[in-house]
Amino acid sequence: MNCKKNFYQKILFMKLLEKINFFSAIYIFIWAISPPLTVIDFARFFAIISSFIWLFSTILLFPNVFIKPSISSIFIFTYIIYIALLILFKRNISLLIQQSQFIILTFMGFISDVYIRKKPKYLKLIFWIILFIIPIWIFITLRAYEIYPYISRKLSSSFTGFEYYTIRGIGGYGFIYNLVILVPSIFYLVYNKVLKSTLLNFYLLFILIISYYIIFKSSYTIALLITLITTSIIILINKINFKRFFILAYSFLFILLSLYFMFPYINSIIKISLEGTMHLRKYNDILESFQSNNFVGSFKARIDLYLRSIKTFFDYPILGSIFRQNQYIGGHSFLLDNYARFGIFMGTIITLIILFKPFVNIYSRNYSVLSLSILVALFMLINFNTIGFSLGVSIFVIFPVSYRYSIDR
Repeated sequence: MNCKKNFYQKILFMKLLEKINFFSAIYIFIWAISPPLTVIDFARFFAIISSFIWLFSTILLFPNVFIKPSISSIFIFTYIIYIALLILFKRNISLLIQQSQFIILTFMGFISDVYIRKKPKYLKLIFWIILFIIPIWIFITLRAYEIYPYISRKLSSSFTGFEYYTIRGIGGYGFIYNLVILVPSIFYLVYNKVLKSTLLNFYLLFILIISYYIIFKSSYTIALLITLITTSIIILINKINFKRFFILAYSFLFILLSLYFMFPYINSIIKISLEGTMHLRKYNDILESFQSNNFVGSFKARIDLYLRSIKTFFDYPILGSIFRQNQYIGGHSFLLDNYARFGIFMGTIITLIILFKPFVNIYSRNYSVLSLSILVALFMLINFNTIGFSLGVSIFVIFPVSYRYSIDR
């Protein structure tokens, strides 16, 4: 009798633990996409507590994910162990602060990996919770643009009014670029009518429209460029095969020829379209750089920072500059900066944490275009910009769930 009672108690305990595990994960992802929660001390503290609760409950519920980790989890474990050893070796806690954004992102990656293997329905629920919350912050941010058009560009931790504006729900750099990676997944679902529900398709279309609009209004030119390219990939290629590849290649060649012969007219249209935005200034800088065969303006400043990281990598290619007193890092390219900081081996591990899933999924014959668009978006982003932890929401929840919906339809 006691054995039977203990058995039922154990089942109830495991079910309760499963719910606690799930709700901890929900909070972590909601916290990551909600600008106010990222700056409120109590909310940040609760996110840390939720992380520990999730981790310990996962050890009890799914010990196998630690004993037999997936390849993506091995990359994450390698990175975390290396950073921990570096902190112990250097006795410098500032490294933890420096890497905190990426550590949070990798933790979200591990949550996603566990749920993909053990509880895929949990990841789908988190997917829809995120999509019902994101529009709130989009509309608050768009409203702020009416008074402060470039506020998202200014919102960094060094900005004096960072906490004042963020606590009011205004999204900054991380929020916008999370949408940049979210858009291809949602566009793919809508464009291919993956979901059977008309209501859900309309809702996804609504999210797409407001996401496109805020990306344009945010004045992040690279974000706009990535969004246009990834959308074009999904439209032009439905399945990756030679026929569609040649169509894309010829289309690209046709566009280049059109730009060459009709440049004065196209240039005028582009300038009129970008009038009154910061995109126009960057466009003029790039145009002038090509015409003068010399980098100018903001384009020159960015190229100089890229070259700084490249030089540092070639100076310390194996272990990186992390063991040096002065790390000569550009700070404007996640990919180049990490190769310069950590060297070829750990730089590659860090890159694979971001790119591994879409890269592997490209080999799925029927749904590779979604993976290709995400891979292109991420590769452009990590080459040309830094990344924040909120990006983990789109990489590790929105993309894999969209991919799963495509397979299951």
